[in-house]
Amino acid sequence: TARACGPPRSALAVRIGEYRDEVVEALMEVAAGFDLDARIGAAQALGLLGAREALPLLRDSSFSMGVRTRFSEACKEAIRRIEAQASLPRAATSAPATDPESASDTLPRPAESAGGGTDTLPHPADEEG
Repeated sequence: TARACGPPRSALAVRIGEYRDEVVEALMEVAAGFDLDARIGAAQALGLLGAREALPLLRDSSFSMGVRTRFSEACKEAIRRIEAQASLPRAATSAPATDPESASDTLPRPAESAGGGTDTLPHPADEEG
């Protein structure tokens, strides 16, 4: 159920699993390199991975020389993808186990007056008047 509550993960992110940090680092090196096609592919992969740590590089690259290029467009798309993933709600961490009897202490109760009753709460008949 944690996966259902967390942000969606791309097939690429699922496949690289525990090697994510190394893969992101390598992709960032490629994105900063000289081979244009490799740079475009690296930017796209960083976007698919939701690599927030690559945002500074992608932002700098998306405005390089102020010229619109295929690489700058790939960087902008990667930025949009990463920011969209980052804005999704995260799965809640599991709460510490509680005693079932003490759990009822945290449930909401009706408001009570100083005398212990519910006389101060509005009644439907009071609202009609």
